[in-house]
Amino acid sequence: MLALLINGVTLSRTVFAFMDLNGGLSARKLHMLSVYWGFILTSVHLGMHWGFIIDAVRKMAKITSASRNRTFTLQIMAVLLAIYEVYAFFSREIGAKLILYYTFDFWNYDQSLVIFFVDYLAIMGLCVCVTYYTVKLMQRSSVRKI
Repeated sequence: MLALLINGVTLSRTVFAFMDLNGGLSARKLHMLSVYWGFILTSVHLGMHWGFIIDAVRKMAKITSASRNRTFTLQIMAVLLAIYEVYAFFSREIGAKLILYYTFDFWNYDQSLVIFFVDYLAIMGLCVCVTYYTVKLMQRSSVRKI
């Protein structure tokens, strides 16, 4: 996050124009790398706290008992959503961007803004889901050892 901040300041030609900074190509590359890693790490952090969010939603919705039909429906929806999340991750080539395979990432003007945000929310959901279930699996395995 610190790299994102520093490179953002050095690249800004409007807000920090009085500082006469020119980050150049290297700063842009590092900024883009920091953006994607920041996005993934923020999503992982959210996944680590997802249990608290689920509990808060249950309390707000006043859900006190488990319903087999509701649980089954939500599980089917989660699987379908996970399929789209994996598709979005690979179609947006996030893995390549995390290792700086691409030095530039330009906006595709032929694409809808809504699709862009849906894809990135899906990628965030994938990271949240993987982290949440990894934490649950680790907690279960540590309980079994005790």
